[in-house]
Amino acid sequence: MAPENLVLSLKVDRIVKSLFVTILVLSMASLTALGLRFYGGYEYAYGFVPLFAVDMEGNIPTYFSSLLHLSSALLISLIAFDARQKGSADRVKWTGMAAIFLFLSMDEASSMHELLTYPMRELLGTSGILYFAWVVPAMIILIILAGIYWPFLRRLPKETFRGFLLAAFVFLSGAILMEFVGGWLAEQQGVDHLEFGMATEVEEVLEMTGVVIFIRTLLIYLNKHVDSLGISFER
Repeated sequence: MAPENLVLSLKVDRIVKSLFVTILVLSMASLTALGLRFYGGYEYAYGFVPLFAVDMEGNIPTYFSSLLHLSSALLISLIAFDARQKGSADRVKWTGMAAIFLFLSMDEASSMHELLTYPMRELLGTSGILYFAWVVPAMIILIILAGIYWPFLRRLPKETFRGFLLAAFVFLSGAILMEFVGGWLAEQQGVDHLEFGMATEVEEVLEMTGVVIFIRTLLIYLNKHVDSLGISFER
C-alpha cells in the first residue's frame, strides 16, 4: 500500500550551489573558447568553440540558460497551483508569471527577440547603444509588466519581494545594460571581436545569475508558504 503522505524533500542551498557551479564552469569554458578563437585563431577547435562560446547561439550555455527559465516557469506553476487550491486571487498573477518565463525559455533557446533588431532599427533609426534595436520594444513591455505586477509584488513577503528585486536587477543589468554596451561595440567594430565576445560573456553570466537568484527565492517561498504539494524545499 502506498503511503498516505509522500513528501519529496529537496535542499535549496544544494540546488543553488550546483547551479552557480554550473555557471562558473560554463563561464570558464566560454572564456577558453574566446581565447582559442581570438588568440589562437581556432574557429572550431574540434567543436569546442561553437559548443561553448556565449556569443554564439544554439550551444550548451544557451540551452542551460533556457533550462533555468523553464525551471522558473515550473516552480511558479507549482505556486500558481497552490494558490488555485486555496482560492487565492493571486493565482492569476502567478499563472501569468509562469507563462512569461515559459516564453523567455523558448526565446532563449531560439533567439526570437533578435528577429526584431533589423526592422526596429530601420523603423526607429536607432544606433549606438540602441544598435540592437529589439531592446526598445522590450523596455516598453518591461515597463508595462512592471506597472501590472507592482501591486502584486508589494503584497508578497518582504524576503520574496527583495529576492525578486535583486534577481531582476542582476538579470536586467545583463539583458539590457550589457546589451547597450554590446550594441555600441557591434556598431563600432562588428561582432567578430574579442571585446564584443567579452561583453556578451558578462551579459550572459549576469542573466544566468539573476535567474538563479530568482529560483532560490522561489524555492524559499515554496518552502515557507506552499503546503499542498507534498514537496519540501529545505534550507
